[in-house]
Amino acid sequence: SGPEEPNPPADPTVKSVSIAAANNATTVKAGETLTFTATVTGSDDKQMNDVEIEWKVNGGSQTGTKIEADSGNKLQATLTVSADETANTELKVTAKAGDITSDEVKITVTTDGEGGGDDNGSGGE
Repeated sequence: SGPEEPNPPADPTVKSVSIAAANNATTVKAGETLTFTATVTGSDDKQMNDVEIEWKVNGGSQTGTKIEADSGNKLQATLTVSADETANTELKVTAKAGDITSDEVKITVTTDGEGGGDDNGSGGE
């Protein structure tokens, strides 16, 4: 038989992963960032805070659009949207911990000057 390995107590395994954008945002302006937070629940129904999370963003057309885990907090990541990302691009963000991948959170890219401008700055008549 192979090398004897002591059996430590079984670590909880990842049961579920959920992610949310800051303030439950659904849009982000090109050139700006948005913070995501993951909640990882273990098989013991406790939150797992010290778990490696693999963040992904799909749908962006620019290489500058990316998501990176925060160095200080494994459960947070920052989505950076390239300044030249196409308006109305739908970005799909997921987080994977263990064998579990979260549901996608869809974020739509907005740009100044396109689309229905609800937040027009000062515009004279």
